[in-house]
Amino acid sequence: MVLLPLLCFSSYKLWRDLDRDRQDAEAHVQRLAMEVAAGAQRELARARRLLAFMEELPEVRALDSERCNAMLRGQLTLDPVLANVGVLGLDKRIVCSAVKLPPGQRVLLDSSPWWNEALARHEAVIPAPQFSPLLHKPVLGLVQVLRDEARHPKAWLVVSLDLLALSRHWAEFEPAPGGDLTLLDEHGLVVARSQQAERWIGQDLSGHLAAFRRKRPTGAGEFTGPDGVRRIYSAVSVSQTGWTALAGLPVDHVFAPSRDRLRLTLYWAAGALGMAMLLAVWLARYLSAPLHQLQRSASAVADGRRDSHASESGPSEFRSVAIEFNRMLDSLRIAERRAERLQGLYEALSRTNRALIRGNNKLDLCREVCAACVDAGHALLASVWLRTDPDRLQMFASAGPVLDMYGGLDNMVDLQDLEVAQTPTGEAVRTGQAVVANDYLTDPRTSRWHAMARLHSVRGVAVVPLKRHGHVEAVLVLHVAEENWFDPPLMRLLAELADDLALGFDILERDAARANAEAQLVHSRERFQRLFQAAPLPAAVLAQPEGHLLDANQAFVEALGMKREQLLGRTLPELGMGISQADNQRLQQRLREQHGRLRQFEAPFRLRDGRVHDVQINAEQIEFDGQPALLTLSADMTLRKRTELALRESLARFELAASTGHVWAWRPDSGLKAPTALLDLLGFSDEEMGSQPGLWLPEVHAQDRGALLEALRRHLSDRTPLELEFRMRGRDGSEHWLLASGQAQWDANGQVRQMAGIVFDVSEHRRVQARLASREQELGDAATGAIRGDVP
Repeated sequence: MVLLPLLCFSSYKLWRDLDRDRQDAEAHVQRLAMEVAAGAQRELARARRLLAFMEELPEVRALDSERCNAMLRGQLTLDPVLANVGVLGLDKRIVCSAVKLPPGQRVLLDSSPWWNEALARHEAVIPAPQFSPLLHKPVLGLVQVLRDEARHPKAWLVVSLDLLALSRHWAEFEPAPGGDLTLLDEHGLVVARSQQAERWIGQDLSGHLAAFRRKRPTGAGEFTGPDGVRRIYSAVSVSQTGWTALAGLPVDHVFAPSRDRLRLTLYWAAGALGMAMLLAVWLARYLSAPLHQLQRSASAVADGRRDSHASESGPSEFRSVAIEFNRMLDSLRIAERRAERLQGLYEALSRTNRALIRGNNKLDLCREVCAACVDAGHALLASVWLRTDPDRLQMFASAGPVLDMYGGLDNMVDLQDLEVAQTPTGEAVRTGQAVVANDYLTDPRTSRWHAMARLHSVRGVAVVPLKRHGHVEAVLVLHVAEENWFDPPLMRLLAELADDLALGFDILERDAARANAEAQLVHSRERFQRLFQAAPLPAAVLAQPEGHLLDANQAFVEALGMKREQLLGRTLPELGMGISQADNQRLQQRLREQHGRLRQFEAPFRLRDGRVHDVQINAEQIEFDGQPALLTLSADMTLRKRTELALRESLARFELAASTGHVWAWRPDSGLKAPTALLDLLGFSDEEMGSQPGLWLPEVHAQDRGALLEALRRHLSDRTPLELEFRMRGRDGSEHWLLASGQAQWDANGQVRQMAGIVFDVSEHRRVQARLASREQELGDAATGAIRGDVP
């Protein structure tokens, strides 16, 4: 009578252990599958953000291989799952690559329809996993078309994920021996697998997956794997991709302990079967009530009512069963709640990414993030605080009754306040690290707001800093209604959300800077057109190398005597005018030698009526309406050259006159030209005295030398008339009085261009004046003597 109930109870306990092991295994593989799905979604999101980041880089948009390679090669160190990042031309040749590959090498990729799909779409396309001959490993590529400003395809942006590294990355989940973690794409192809990854990546398991779903519509249960091993599997869909994450544990591993106990029990039961039969009736009656109650609880749980706990007031064994059942139910509810939190935060992260795409300003972006955290992320209160200066935070956006939570205070927080500085917010700003208070009502750092927290049912808070340019610019604050809400996986997602928000700030500022640059470009173009049309000299813009006119100012049109409409779109030779072909070749050669800049190029310019003018051309290579062009500025040199010719002829006549008379001349280029009459008077030759005025100065009388230099200085600086008498010594030592006068000519800058004048010998005149003076002195002395009576 005693053994029979014990046998029944042992059998039931073995059944319960098997069922518990199965349920635990199903819950465990479901968690593993969710972790695999979350990891896959995270890697794809990172790859898409990297594609968006590359699309905005100037060196990538310019297809500058050298600068692009230098930038991309630092990306591989940021993510171990990243295999390569690169840019391909439309001909699928390498432009730049994070992995050192020869530029220009053609990438041997298949011609699958996804290339055309990528051309037709404005977002990344994920082809099937394949083996890369360049990287020597299986990879999964994300391909996006880089388009120019006209939205025309310009190049391919490619991010490749290392599928072997992704498979090895799952080692952190530590599945049981023989366990299977597999990621399938929307076509059922293996993307990654924890077991024999190199063999299975790229294999088609679509039929296997369909058979599993037909047999296990709940997405969990026992099934034979593709390698023939019987496992307990769980299938979880990867959000927004159509992919499936599979996790499986071998049945032998799951039920090994229970089967050992079953074997031992069977041995024991064989010897105690007789007594167990006697106890069966009594035990059945005694245990029927708790069994029925436990069955009702199990049925309620199967129907989805997770709050239906089993009664723990029965006999000890049944009480233990009820306790274990309730513990399992609590674990399942916690796991489901954790999965719900993660899923909600993934949805908030997805909404943030969509807000990044359509956001126009920081305020709208922050409001959308706060609303997403409250609506999808299960947060009670959410707010973003901007750091207006090192010691102040200002509330920028919020969702939920945040102001009520802070007791009606204004939206400014002073970090110099010691009580505020010790809060999780102050600690996050000070350290730059995320701070959590999972028990808000007992945490001394939040004591100031305990009363308001009780009123609003706040039980936990997390503060995540938004760092840009090496310092904390803002913080994201989330309040929740449950204790111990924030665990490490959730905080990693919050950190990723904060990084996305900081990236959004960068994108908005970059877009604003780009819009400002475009406005300045339009302003510069308008200013160029005003200056271009107002230029007094003929100016034109010619396409290169064709040479047809793209634009011309009014001075150019008037100089050619044609209408502007007749000139645009045609070349000067077509109009029967311009410089000769030889001069044009010489002009192009000068442009190449002077790196696209031409100055003071002179050549004959033939007009339509046959007249030829001498012109001086200045040119600069520019970009005009997106095409290479040449900006030219021309000056008609015909009148100037005629004037210079007349001046040279006049100067020649003047120098001829100077060589035959008393005229002297001085020019900076030729020096002093002394008159031959003066050379003959002093007895010097032209070769002896030379053309430098300094060679004549020693022959000037010492008493007159200073006056001569002072007269020259005053004439050149003050422009006073130049005329004076001075003495010079001849070769034979004789002294001659000279009368010199002259006049200088100055250019527009005040520099002396030349001087000219005449010089005469007045020595005889001086001697006559001396004799007359002596005679007057004698007559005066005689007259004085006569008056005094001294005349004999």
